[in-house]
Amino acid sequence: MNAVERFFSKLPRQRRKDTLFDSPDERIAAIKGYIEHHNANDARPVRCSSKPEDLIEAWKRGHQMLQEMTSNE
Repeated sequence: MNAVERFFSKLPRQRRKDTLFDSPDERIAAIKGYIEHHNANDARPVRCSSKPEDLIEAWKRGHQMLQEMTSNE
């Protein structure tokens, strides 16, 4: 999720900062233009260095913590 969050955090800084749009269609066009430019010039593969079993264990721990938090309410 962090790669997705970083991608969209760049959007206001690089394309929409201090921009006023007259319509939602203009905003959508600006976002699509940003994505097309990024894909053509800046996109790089995301490499995950974690082992699948480590990710599964982390998910299980997080899920267990959430269950414990909601059962205590």
